[in-house]
Amino acid sequence: RVALPLPAAGAEGLVLCYRFQGQPAFKRYATVTLAAFRVAPFVARVVAVAGVPEPVAFQGVGVKAGDLAKFVRPQDDCEAAPAGHGGTDPDTGARLGAYQVVREGGAADVSFESGQEDAVLCYRFRRSEAAGGGLLRWLRVDAARATAAAITGPAHAEAAVGFALAPRFSGQGLATGDEAWYVRA
Repeated sequence: RVALPLPAAGAEGLVLCYRFQGQPAFKRYATVTLAAFRVAPFVARVVAVAGVPEPVAFQGVGVKAGDLAKFVRPQDDCEAAPAGHGGTDPDTGARLGAYQVVREGGAADVSFESGQEDAVLCYRFRRSEAAGGGLLRWLRVDAARATAAAITGPAHAEAAVGFALAPRFSGQGLATGDEAWYVRA
């Protein structure tokens, strides 16, 4: 078995060049081809509100309809995480969303069941029929991160009109510049 280096940026239409031990030159095997798939890191972190599907566009070499995408906790392994969701936080019980099928054009609606900071993308490429069909193993893309934003707080709070109300809630994905209002139910 020979380990071959693959281009870090990914590439399609690669042709094998091989040199047998003791031979002076490489031979090109034009009928032995390879596509080196790669998901490009996100330009910005994906922020999705827990319980609300968020369209996420995936780009890269070999990204196509029928691929699968899911997010897992940073400490979880892509292969070991349950198929129905990306994992459960043993401390908080937070669950990440189920894997999603990538649509034509490279997008999928990612959904998180509850708040989660710093989730990592796991991506699974669908193989072409020429390569035997099916799916490749899950690929962990550490440079592609997501936050499932969620609010937690007391079920009921009270305040007197005319006095400033300090927020009594917390959550994941909260950031300077966010806005909140209380409105009539």
